[in-house]
Amino acid sequence: MSNPAPLPSAWVDRLFSRFVAMYGSQKVGAMWADADRDEVKGVWADALGRYTGETIAAAVRGLIDSGSQWPPTLPEFSEACRVAAVNRRDQALALAAPGGTVTTREEAAEILARIGVAVPQAKPATDPRAWAHKVLARAAAGDPSLAVESTRVAERALGVKAPACP
Repeated sequence: MSNPAPLPSAWVDRLFSRFVAMYGSQKVGAMWADADRDEVKGVWADALGRYTGETIAAAVRGLIDSGSQWPPTLPEFSEACRVAAVNRRDQALALAAPGGTVTTREEAAEILARIGVAVPQAKPATDPRAWAHKVLARAAAGDPSLAVESTRVAERALGVKAPACP
């Protein structure tokens, strides 16, 4: 399996700018005081390349709500991205709450196609009691090979009384 492309350096710079805005320059500076800043950003770019921009943005929003006083380490932020990706996927597949809007078959098929799920073709609508109609038609035509019990079962299925057999 090939490694995903690293995040663009502008994205990583923006991410660290967000960290400074959220946690302050003293805390962000203290986190990586003994490391080369370019090396840190390069490692983060490589590790986060597998996530979309939307997922990374959701992870940053999650940090704000987390109450953490310090910026995350790379493993912590990667986990936040993984959780955000799972949550985004689950929200995309969630059903409407009772009383919520209803998704039409066409909308559902479009959503499933967009996420790569094959949609089985709907079977044509058929009468599940068509067999009973055929049996009674054979009885009405006087089919001698038709068993009496077959006629009775068909009558019960349709809730009707078939014509008497000759």
